Amino acid sequence: MSEQYRQILSATGNALRTARHAALKTVDEVAFEMGLPHALVLEMENGNYSPSFKTFIEWCEAVDHSPAQVLFISAELMGVNIDRAIMESWQLCNHRFAEARKSLLEMENALTRKEENLRQRFEKMYKPGAPNKGQNGDQKSRPEDN
Repeated sequence: MSEQYRQILSATGNALRTARHAALKTVDEVAFEMGLPHALVLEMENGNYSPSFKTFIEWCEAVDHSPAQVLFISAELMGVNIDRAIMESWQLCNHRFAEARKSLLEMENALTRKEENLRQRFEKMYKPGAPNKGQNGDQKSRPEDN
């Protein structure tokens, strides 16, 4: 393993630990939320294990930090100077993405509820063997009877 790669792993691990401490969470809490063994979380924080991109994103979510924040911490630990304006723009994009994702999930849930409601109404109206009632309670012919 090259020295530069080792430095990146170490800085990333320290950034993950810093973000966890900022979220006031223990290693056990993060491990539980992510469904990972305690030892693996420690290996990542100690810079001995490189998390996959998916694991990195899940870690960020578990400690209530955006990936941009954690990468910024990592860059600072490595002595890389990142312009604050760039970082703030990145965080704003992350925030807008999170808001859009939340809105889409809310719309999906609303559509699922409407779909379920319509399915139940349809089943109630066209239940096999049950008479089909009109709006005034009079019996109507069923579509399949025509």
